Amino acid sequence: MSQSYYNIKGSLFDTAQKSANNFGHNLFMTNAIQQCIAQLEKAQQEYESAISLENKNLAVQKEIEIQTYQSSLVLTAHVLYETEDIET
Repeated sequence: MSQSYYNIKGSLFDTAQKSANNFGHNLFMTNAIQQCIAQLEKAQQEYESAISLENKNLAVQKEIEIQTYQSSLVLTAHVLYETEDIET
């Protein structure tokens, strides 16, 4: 959303615009986190399957994927914690 020149700071419309922006950002972040968790769960299942099939190469690959998804979630948590403009 672009900011209007006629929008008065602190007005009802200004507050509504900020709330709409926060809502959209929260929806985007929630979707991204949900997709990351789904991919993490899939990688964990594939890792367990690779272990049971004794496929070491696939197990190593899936372990790296799992670590990547876990790191992404930790980074996201830190960003959300440090960002003051985001209301959760």
